[in-house]
Amino acid sequence: MSEFTAGTMNEELLLGSWVMYDATGVRLHAGRQAELLNQIVCELPPEHPVSNVRPLRDSLGHTPLQVVAGAILGCVVALLMRGSS
Repeated sequence: MSEFTAGTMNEELLLGSWVMYDATGVRLHAGRQAELLNQIVCELPPEHPVSNVRPLRDSLGHTPLQVVAGAILGCVVALLMRGSS
């Protein structure tokens, strides 16, 4: 078994928290803003120069439930990998 320190655990916890915050907060809200911008562009008159641009991708980020499920799955996979070595 390899050496595992508290410092390593803290680093992994910090990195995981950062990724989960980004997935739930920043990206989810960016997706919601893209939805609204797409709606605004659809309401523009056809002669407006912006009315024929490609719609923004609005399926960004994850819901809090998806993030929790991903964290649980990650822990289960880590435990299974630890048991197999």
